[in-house]
Amino acid sequence: MAYNNILLISDFCRGSRVLLDLAISVAIPYHSRISVIIEIYEPELFLLCETHVFEEYKEILFAEARLFYNHMTKDIEYPTSAIYTYSNKFFESIIKIQPDFDLIIFSRCSYNLGKKSDIFINGESMKFGSDVLIAYT
Repeated sequence: MAYNNILLISDFCRGSRVLLDLAISVAIPYHSRISVIIEIYEPELFLLCETHVFEEYKEILFAEARLFYNHMTKDIEYPTSAIYTYSNKFFESIIKIQPDFDLIIFSRCSYNLGKKSDIFINGESMKFGSDVLIAYT
């Protein structure tokens, strides 16, 4: 099956590069677009950063996520785009505004993604007709 738009859901874990390599191997034959959602750690702390007092911490958390994405995509020869998320509501809204993903790839390598993966396992992604690939890395 040809996939035009692939969504890779990643957390800060060792298996993220393996998932990216898997997404690229699926995407190359069809010149598919790959979007990577990166989960920012400590969503509760990040929400506290909305106040002026914690603004610098918010920048640190974003910098950590960008650094992880840059490290994960280093030396790959395939274009990807990053989407950063820090809460379940934002995560779900991204999925709802991006209904054109043909394939969703994720791992249950961390607790946070394990909770989010239930969204797909329980049929939420089926509203869009997406295939779901769960990789155990």
